[in-house]
Amino acid sequence: MAAKYTGEARFLRAYFYFNLVKIFGHIPLVTKILSPDEAYIPQAEPEDIYRYIAEDLVYAIENLPATPPGPGPNAGRATKWAAEAMLARVWLFYTGYYKKSDIAGIVTKSQVTNYLDDIITNGGFALLPEFSGLWAVSYTHL
Repeated sequence: MAAKYTGEARFLRAYFYFNLVKIFGHIPLVTKILSPDEAYIPQAEPEDIYRYIAEDLVYAIENLPATPPGPGPNAGRATKWAAEAMLARVWLFYTGYYKKSDIAGIVTKSQVTNYLDDIITNGGFALLPEFSGLWAVSYTHL
């Protein structure tokens, strides 16, 4: 159970770091609890931050449950598939923006493809058959 909660925390940390580094580029990378004497942290290189994000997401993928979508006690919680999708998004941005072939030697294109195949095959997600079914109030009056 502890690995699940650690996986959720690392998923969220990766999500927040990804948003920060995407917007600001060079940001401080905090990897441990700091004492007041260690208040100043220099900005890290984006490659180091993306490596950290990739490590967190791989950990989350390995430790989060593959719970099907839908209502229930785990609705809204991070899942294995959410971590796989987030890692694919990070990979797309990093390799496109920085013109690299992988995320700092941690995640390759083939791994991301396998993660996406897992989401499609086992995730239980699907498109709605009718566009009008997307909202409770539909275009039935037309």
